[in-house]
Amino acid sequence: MTEVIKLHYTGQILSKKNRHIVANINGHRLIKPDKEAKANEDDMVMQFRAQLLMSRRRSQALLSKERRALEAKAKGETYDIKIRITEPNLIRRDLDNQASTIMDALTRSGAIADDCWQFVRRITIEAAGVNPEPYADIEIKINATK
Repeated sequence: MTEVIKLHYTGQILSKKNRHIVANINGHRLIKPDKEAKANEDDMVMQFRAQLLMSRRRSQALLSKERRALEAKAKGETYDIKIRITEPNLIRRDLDNQASTIMDALTRSGAIADDCWQFVRRITIEAAGVNPEPYADIEIKINATK
């Protein structure tokens, strides 16, 4: 069985990898996204979750990550993900870092069970040009064997 979900994010995508702070906690270096990158991902999660709640997969948005992973594994779910990103200007950005932020938001929102290789079989990232009001379109093809 195959299902396709289309999600849309309105806003610029900040790379958590390039926007981080380093904190020393008990002698360990902890690298975490800065406040702006964290707020950007939180906004993305909220937009995705709102869209999911209006779809047939609304129940997935309400489950814990662990529960989603167990259910997806039981169904034999895998994902093929296509991401189209527009940028607000011609400043150089790494698409793979932006895709990483999107993948984390998809997991946190409940759109996918997890972004590890056991579930995600293919990711396609496309630079879709420049738009003064940047956005990303995400298409998730969900393949289930059971």
